[in-house]
Amino acid sequence: KNETTHDTVVIDFYGPNCPYCVQIAPLYERLAQEYHEFATFLKINAQRLPSLAEGIQGLPTFLFLCRAEPMGQLPGADAKALIETTHAAIKKCMEAKTTLEEAEKKLPELCPASEKFEHNVDFYGGTIEEGVSRVANKEACCGVCTIIPQCAGYTFKPGRDSSSSSSSSSESSSSSSQHGTCYPKSVVANKVPTDPAMGVVSGTITDAQREEAVQALNAKAGGGQGGGRGHGAHRPSLSQDLPPATCSFERDVDFSSYDLPSGTIRRKDKQACCDYCAASDDCKGFTFMESTSVEDPDGYCFLKSSDVGRRDADPRMRITSGVVVTTSSSARGAPVASGQNGAPAQPVGSEL
Repeated sequence: KNETTHDTVVIDFYGPNCPYCVQIAPLYERLAQEYHEFATFLKINAQRLPSLAEGIQGLPTFLFLCRAEPMGQLPGADAKALIETTHAAIKKCMEAKTTLEEAEKKLPELCPASEKFEHNVDFYGGTIEEGVSRVANKEACCGVCTIIPQCAGYTFKPGRDSSSSSSSSSESSSSSSQHGTCYPKSVVANKVPTDPAMGVVSGTITDAQREEAVQALNAKAGGGQGGGRGHGAHRPSLSQDLPPATCSFERDVDFSSYDLPSGTIRRKDKQACCDYCAASDDCKGFTFMESTSVEDPDGYCFLKSSDVGRRDADPRMRITSGVVVTTSSSARGAPVASGQNGAPAQPVGSEL
């Protein structure tokens, strides 16, 4: 990727002897001109460079990437479909970037106040590969470890353009090129000294510190007042009928972080999960996984203190996540008559 490559990349796999490729080529060139500020458009001669066209079944085929990750393919020379898919791909990639940036800003807040960094130390081995990420500073890396349950510690290695590991958050995040790499670790026993010039910083996270960070974030969300999103949070009875709430649902999205303590319950459907979250003081969002068993139809409702940490889920997992939009005035009061297991008579949620 060079300096002029955008987050969204569209690749046209074509062949010079393919009549449909020739037919759609002018439209592709026009889209490249219209969207040049938002996406990079490339063309690959699949007949001349077959090694670059693995997985391409026919020509033309358009491949859409977002930050080097495949978003999907569009085979054929359907002009309308190409216009609509290109626009949708650019929009989706831009929205994903915004969500990622918002999440990154919150990561340092998750670093426990009691955290003590170890400079010029690398925790060797035990890397949690799926958690490796690019972050702005050591505090953000600490936050990454905090939201990964199996993470016992982390090692942060600054980017090559960072001045030092002690740079302020604003300085460290001024450019993505200054971002370093965060390596969450499941094992922190192997400490290896590093060259001070590398600016490597490591740290450990205990369960007590993880709880400390979550409580601090919840207290901040609740304004620090009693009865807020911290200690003594109200949770309704699992058998209590609850009034319907309105939630914004997202299919095939998993809120992978910020699980509430004892926050996994069984619910009939996503709306029942929404209603329970709305009636719980410490719940900000949820992820619902449908049951695939006829004998045990209730799904799993994972309550969350934040919707940060979104990731795409395999559609086969039948996962839906959501956040509460509005609650009934009696959501935290007396129970009302409704469906079984907390489900309202009619769903009132909205699908994205």
